[in-house]
Amino acid sequence: FPTRRSSDLAIDYDGTIINNDAYPNKGVIHPDAAKVIKWLKSKGATLILWTCREGQALENAKELLEENGLEFDAFNENADNYYKSRKIVADIYIDDMAWPRIPINWKSIGESFGMDGKDFD
Repeated sequence: FPTRRSSDLAIDYDGTIINNDAYPNKGVIHPDAAKVIKWLKSKGATLILWTCREGQALENAKELLEENGLEFDAFNENADNYYKSRKIVADIYIDDMAWPRIPINWKSIGESFGMDGKDFD
């Protein structure tokens, strides 16, 4: 996990945290997504939900995250008041639409940050 100040991560919702066919409903969290997100938060990461959802669809997403104990610092806005922009500023972006277009694998994402097998038990 990056050791400089706590890292800002922007994480997409549809197709990344949940299945891609749930909009505007809550959806189902991908296996290991909750474990990785909780682990990142425990390591001091600032988490931003970065999604096209708004209104009731965004409220549905927030409800599912809360029901699963996933704590985000901001929703579709920068967590740090320093950046006064509609563009989300983060150190790392996790999004199913990012290039290269490969399926989201939360276990691999967690391992890339330093999680090991016991963290997934």
